[in-house]
Amino acid sequence: MMHSSGQGGWRRTAALGIAVVCVLSVELGSLGIGGATRRVLAQSELPPLEVVNLRVGFEEKFRVGAWTPVWITLQAGNDGWRGTLTVIVPDDDETPTAVDRNVLLERRQQVTYQMYVRPGNPQFEPRFELVPEGSRRPIRIPIPQESLSKIEPVIGNQLFIGVLGAASGIEEAGRPTAGEEVPQVNSGVSQPLPFWVTVRLRPDGLPADAIGLDGLDTLVVNAEDAQAMATLRGSAEAVKQWVRRGGRLVVAVGTNWTGVRDSFLVGEGLLPAQPNGTITLSDFGALEALVGSRTPLVVQGRQGVPVAQLTLARDRQVVVLDPTAAGPMIVRGAAGFGVVTVTALSVGNEPFASWSGRSGFWKTVLGLAPPRVDTQDLSQAFASYNQTDLSTLARSLLDQFPGVTLVPFGWVAFFVFVYVLLIGPGDYFFLKNVLKRLELTWITFPTIVLIVSVGAYLVAYQIKGTDLLINQIDIADVDQETGMTRGFSLMNIFSPINQDYNAGITPLPLNEPDPTVIPPAPPTQGNSIVTWFGAAEGGYAGMNNPNRLAFSSREYRYFANGNPSRMEGFRIAMWSSRALMATWTGSIPTPLIQADLRGDTQNLQGTLTNLSPRVFKDPKLFYRDKVYVINQDIPPGGTVSIEPDRSIRLLQGALGEISAQFSRYYSVDSADHARRERGPLVTNLTFYDSIEVRNRLLTNGSLRALDLSAHLKLGRPILLAEIDTPSTRLDLEPSPGAKFFESSFVRILLPAPVATPP
Repeated sequence: MMHSSGQGGWRRTAALGIAVVCVLSVELGSLGIGGATRRVLAQSELPPLEVVNLRVGFEEKFRVGAWTPVWITLQAGNDGWRGTLTVIVPDDDETPTAVDRNVLLERRQQVTYQMYVRPGNPQFEPRFELVPEGSRRPIRIPIPQESLSKIEPVIGNQLFIGVLGAASGIEEAGRPTAGEEVPQVNSGVSQPLPFWVTVRLRPDGLPADAIGLDGLDTLVVNAEDAQAMATLRGSAEAVKQWVRRGGRLVVAVGTNWTGVRDSFLVGEGLLPAQPNGTITLSDFGALEALVGSRTPLVVQGRQGVPVAQLTLARDRQVVVLDPTAAGPMIVRGAAGFGVVTVTALSVGNEPFASWSGRSGFWKTVLGLAPPRVDTQDLSQAFASYNQTDLSTLARSLLDQFPGVTLVPFGWVAFFVFVYVLLIGPGDYFFLKNVLKRLELTWITFPTIVLIVSVGAYLVAYQIKGTDLLINQIDIADVDQETGMTRGFSLMNIFSPINQDYNAGITPLPLNEPDPTVIPPAPPTQGNSIVTWFGAAEGGYAGMNNPNRLAFSSREYRYFANGNPSRMEGFRIAMWSSRALMATWTGSIPTPLIQADLRGDTQNLQGTLTNLSPRVFKDPKLFYRDKVYVINQDIPPGGTVSIEPDRSIRLLQGALGEISAQFSRYYSVDSADHARRERGPLVTNLTFYDSIEVRNRLLTNGSLRALDLSAHLKLGRPILLAEIDTPSTRLDLEPSPGAKFFESSFVRILLPAPVATPP
């Protein structure tokens, strides 16, 4: 594929005519590539720049549709080197996306650069280019095909677990046991795939930024492994931010309680329980019952096992999974929007290493439900089109634009068939039997083509219009215990002309009466990200399909120097649309809701007062296994009562009803209809893991970060409501006369209720 003219083309530069030589002796250490040799040169023959090492993903694995770390080591020659390094990967439409980074190397200096790319295809085929300072001509770095074939994708709704240190039996936890139904993985390949992919991370395998951990569902750390703890310390800021933005962390303390106590895990308040010593136990009956093990961890009569002594955190809601008399063995709690689980056991040594209950232990500790879907109950509409994921449902709702009529595929195929008949057999029989002059086809053929083309344009003009239209779903999350906020936006842009666009987002304050007057914010690293939005499907046009065709070769790029806060130069064809997604993080100085709630493990009662300037429409309060339907909007300053005997529904019933109606959502008949169904979609995305497996008609492959089920299980009330003003602004250039059709939702994680006295 040619480099776009926006990159400067392939102009020759006379000053660099004798040019840049790259010795491309690439050693793909993490990819297991051997036999790559480096040319041994005399000191006077050192090249201007040498690629010493290249690594992609987590130990040869990456998640399709997630930000993936890339490490590339460069060494300069005698004169040093300045320029730009570019990594290019295809998106979900097979369009090349570029990420740049400035490179500055002194004489003979060797530096490893980290970059982050977002591949949209299981066949990971990156391009690497170098552009010397003062030149616009890129030099492509060839990558051996055999090296790329060793990279394995994690696709669809597979769970991706990263492990630091020894964690005995964690791989077996992802394999179905005897008699267990094999979960479906929404992959696009014929062979069955495991629903749980585990990777052992190398000492330098953690990225320096939270965005690089995007592909992992859970990170497991064995604190007894000194190298694992050193690796964790080296990426402390990235891990901390990743967890607070929604990541899942599991820490096995074992006997290294001092190392954990003195680490950032305790200092930053991530752990739900603090280790303060060790105790020796021989009775693990509560733990064995919890994980369903019939074999004791410690055989009767043998010496006890030293484990960490855990003290529960008092400043947050935590859950002890096993109420062992001598002390908790597994404790789980929230850290921002993420969830952290700490276990007192030593998971890399005996007797745990040979315990038959290890698999059940890891399934319990990780708290990740198998991403199973009952294909026998798939609706006919979805099954016939092979649409099986919630991301496809979201795309279908966003595809409905007011004033734009989408022609069904059947009609398109019919008119193509009629057109072929006209220019083929129809033209022939007309000339032979009516005009009786076949040579006139030089006139009739272009006439038919012209008439049909003009007619198609006029019809399309009437049914699709000339307006730039934007459908947008905003979801803003607020953690009232910490003041943290985060946001997700799903957008679809309909362009009436062929146009290259730039896009960024500006989070709007939730506590301002008119947030739309906020000026555009400059792009900042990590706080906001804009990227493409693909469907996690294995069928046609799904990003899990390795055999898709590319319809565009025009490259676009993310904001300079590896900052994905903006997309620049992405093309939308005439009367076509492009789906984007955006995320952001921030904080809020004052709470939006005053919650005076009391309750137990079953019911809630009390009041909610709206402290924000926004109207909360169609509010619902979720607590454990119940939904409290508030049959009125909550205006600014308004107060509503929560009563245990009024307007209560079981969560499973409410979610099951929505899931059962997904087929009609796919076949929405109008933009108004599609807009009304955005609320049910957000509800199911919020509590997908709370849906019983038998009721899961769709998978959740690429929008799993929106799920708050883990917080619900921690006993935190969650208020979900639609708000009357947007929480995110799409900064689109150019956007003359753009019409926005937005739906904004807020999800507020409230503190645990005050316990009702017996």
